[in-house]
Amino acid sequence: MGHVLGLLGGVASGKSTLAGLLAARGWVLLDADALARQAVERPAIRAALARRFGGDLFEAPEPPRADPQEAPADAPLQPRSQPPRPPGPAPEHPAYEPSGPLNRPLLAQRAFADPTATADLNAIVHPWVRQQLLAGLAGAGSRPVVLDVPLLLESPLAERVDTWLLVRAPETAREARSEARGWSPGERSRRESAQADLPAKARRADHVLENSGTIEDLERRLDALLLKRGLPTPSA
Repeated sequence: MGHVLGLLGGVASGKSTLAGLLAARGWVLLDADALARQAVERPAIRAALARRFGGDLFEAPEPPRADPQEAPADAPLQPRSQPPRPPGPAPEHPAYEPSGPLNRPLLAQRAFADPTATADLNAIVHPWVRQQLLAGLAGAGSRPVVLDVPLLLESPLAERVDTWLLVRAPETAREARSEARGWSPGERSRRESAQADLPAKARRADHVLENSGTIEDLERRLDALLLKRGLPTPSA
């Protein structure tokens, strides 16, 4: 297996940006958030989310309305679309498959409301994500890998990490990035409360990169770190 780099940092500190820079330099990027977005499109996971957090998470799209003036006189009447599912638990039938797109802001609002809800979300989504991460590590062969995983310190995957890199950004910058993502006030704090605190991450880190300027500044610091610490640069 190649060198495995684990990214640490607060929410909205720039870990994903740094992971993308490493990917551009030839590292294999394993992104847990991207995998989680794939996970919630799987029927079994969608059904579990609906049962736990409410069937109204999935709103069936409205079918296109035909112009009655263009319809043939003998065309059959089209049934009216069903009203949205009311809030509350989804049906318990094992074959239940919610239709429609996932309302991600509503899921985040409910899942990060308290530690129990967050733990339930993780229990539904994380097993599949972890399986894909392990498959990605196995498939990387001898190539270096960067792990962009929010709960990496708390995960069994931590044992696979060779080097820990902490991305640090000012509080004002992190807040601005959170607002740019459309998060409500307090959303970043709620998400961060489910992770190891920043002092614990700093203690675990082998290296620290400051992300207080432009992306070009971050690139220069990254290249200097890779060179100074002898970390892999496969694209060089």
